[in-house]
Amino acid sequence: SSEFIGTSFELKGEVSKTLLLEGISESKNYPLFLEIKLVNEKTNAVIQTNSFVHEYNDINYARGLTVDFCRVEPGIYHLVFVTSLS
Repeated sequence: SSEFIGTSFELKGEVSKTLLLEGISESKNYPLFLEIKLVNEKTNAVIQTNSFVHEYNDINYARGLTVDFCRVEPGIYHLVFVTSLS
């Protein structure tokens, strides 16, 4: 498996928010498994998604992806993307 750590970003305000992440994955290796983690940099609390599976697509190599992180408290965060082929 491999891991990519995104840059830090700040959620501002006084109340918790919904963080919506939209993206497209492209892979010629199937199946590709993806986990996304939202990490609070102050508390090290982690919100983790279920695994997403990028299956074979005979039209092109792309697959759309939408992730909702609900009730996220204000703070500084980063995303961690973990991929594996099996």
